[in-house]
Amino acid sequence: VDANIIISNENKNLPSSLKKEGDKYIALFFALLTMVIMVIYLIQ
Repeated sequence: VDANIIISNENKNLPSSLKKEGDKYIALFFALLTMVIMVIYLIQ
């Protein structure tokens, strides 16, 4: 519960548009990272 409160408080400090952009890039980064790891795993 405490962690959720801290996260929500941090989100309020950021502009919502900036946060949405950040989340989009983080999701894209993790998708790309997962794909690269899978490719390396398959090649070996």
